[in-house]
Amino acid sequence: MAVDLFGRSKRNNKVIQRAAGPPGVGFKLNQDGNFDLGNKILTNIGDPINEFDAVNMRSALTCEQNSDVISARKRRITDVGNPQKDTDVVNNKYVKQMISNLADPAEEQDAATKRYVDVKFRGNRHMRIDDTTKHFTARNLKIINLSYPDNPTDAASKLYVDDSVRNFEEKITIINNVLKVLLGNMMRNIITNLNKLNDQLHVTPQSEMTIE
Repeated sequence: MAVDLFGRSKRNNKVIQRAAGPPGVGFKLNQDGNFDLGNKILTNIGDPINEFDAVNMRSALTCEQNSDVISARKRRITDVGNPQKDTDVVNNKYVKQMISNLADPAEEQDAATKRYVDVKFRGNRHMRIDDTTKHFTARNLKIINLSYPDNPTDAASKLYVDDSVRNFEEKITIINNVLKVLLGNMMRNIITNLNKLNDQLHVTPQSEMTIE
């Protein structure tokens, strides 16, 4: 019995019509024009090669080849539980709770709350925060061992100020001496030129102009 291109039986060159079988499941399109698998599983997916390839479970749960970094590509990771180990990922709620309920520090590198800092400074008899101005006040006591300032807003010691003033006064003295020399030379040149001009005009001055 002959069979045509579409799998239909032929007898004496006549196509024998048979009842069609059940339709295949196939892919459906949703209202957005995207494929809808109808909650079916797509199996035997190979490992992705290009950026827009479908990803199987094995590739999704492991890092890319020759890489130890998983990129979320600026997407959120939701429903993250509270961490149990030091290397567990942390959710936003856990971080806020830890910061808002921060305990007093025990080690030098521990974070400190505003209350802890305020209490420490207010209880310090040498330096505290003024209740009116909210600025630190030394209560007329000295602040010693202050280093040289690096920034314009750093506190400066008396030694630094004295050195700065002394250097400024020395510069002013040098400038004054230079100006005196320049002015003296200028006056000498003016008097010399005036005497030469008088000689050229044959004018006898009433009093001889001299240079001291």
